[in-house]
Amino acid sequence: MRHHNSVFHEVLKHLPWGEFERLVQAHGADCRVRRLTTKSQLVALLYAQLSGATSLREIEAGLKSHQQRLYHLGVKPACRSTLADANALRPAEVFAELFAIMVRRMQRGLRRSLADTVYWSIRLGCGSMPAASSGRASPSEFVASKCM
Repeated sequence: MRHHNSVFHEVLKHLPWGEFERLVQAHGADCRVRRLTTKSQLVALLYAQLSGATSLREIEAGLKSHQQRLYHLGVKPACRSTLADANALRPAEVFAELFAIMVRRMQRGLRRSLADTVYWSIRLGCGSMPAASSGRASPSEFVASKCM
């Protein structure tokens, strides 16, 4: 039987795990941690956000129901009290800086996507690029006006 990754696993593949580990080390987020690692906490919080869980009990129950899938991600399900302690005591800067890294990467990707869109619209004959001057349309406005 062929293996299929879950949608949640596909979402997690886009996280910069190397950068995340560096942030955990820099902030000492896993110092003296016995049960719930910062990675497990992040996965639990992402699961809660994507599943619409509104309480720690819902998060705990949902993660326990997917325990076999979590194993393949290298994550353990969190108990309610352990997750509450981690949320209260862990430095939030780890997650804030991870978010900032992801936003910077997203913006770079959007710029690249826009450049590709402009290039292919010109190649497909939707028009020619206007001269670069102060009164002209931006590339995205140009593509929208000529090709849509």
